[in-house]
Amino acid sequence: MDLVDIIKNRRSIRQYLPRKVEREKIDTILEAAQWAPSASNKQPWHFIVVQDPVTRTRLGQLHPHGRFMKQSPVVIVVLGNPEAHPKY
Repeated sequence: MDLVDIIKNRRSIRQYLPRKVEREKIDTILEAAQWAPSASNKQPWHFIVVQDPVTRTRLGQLHPHGRFMKQSPVVIVVLGNPEAHPKY
């Protein structure tokens, strides 16, 4: 399957199975995210992997559409540094 097919066939998941996500899969996702382009290759981001149920629930309460975080087995929080390129 090529990239265009993947993009065309993507779907939004809103219900999750209550099983643990393997560390290898999380690492693969984080590695892929680190390859995202950034201005001057500054990569002004950090990732936090959240698996604790209480923390996921609290995170979900911070956003009006965040209720899915309570039931998902893992949440990856992306933090960006807006000062890396103030122009943008």
